[in-house]
Amino acid sequence: MDEPKKIKFGFYLIAGILAASTFLIFFGWLAEEVLEAHTVQFDEYVRAAIHRLASPSLTVAMEVFSFLGSVAFLLGLTMFPMGLFFYFHHPRAAMMLGVTMAGDLALDITLKYSFHRPRPVAFFGTSPGSYSFPSGHAMGSMCFYGALALILSARISTWAGRAFLY
Repeated sequence: MDEPKKIKFGFYLIAGILAASTFLIFFGWLAEEVLEAHTVQFDEYVRAAIHRLASPSLTVAMEVFSFLGSVAFLLGLTMFPMGLFFYFHHPRAAMMLGVTMAGDLALDITLKYSFHRPRPVAFFGTSPGSYSFPSGHAMGSMCFYGALALILSARISTWAGRAFLY
């Protein structure tokens, strides 16, 4: 490996470690706040503010956004690019996406059962039977769309193109 590539790799490695450490510290702080019930007042305020904005059309729009992060949708969506990656002879990309999503599922289940945070009572309809923290929709979406952006950004030559992708 020549010197510029070593420097670039080292920079990305250090940046990745720093970013992961920062997010881990933030998650630890947030988890502590949730476990000690310090977020209840904030949660109730945000929940009430959002409920005041409720309308049938906004509810439909939010259900669509929620579906984009659902396990069923993300599972199907994961299979499609994995199939394309295998078809176009990029098995490492397919495996990276598959391992990322399997790790997401394992981490989501482990964390939900570790925190045991119940869901609030639904304003209408029924609530899912799972625990509420951390958000499986948010974590699954971040893992899927983040991993896909990482895989695809490696194939984009310009900084602006990669920034647009992310």
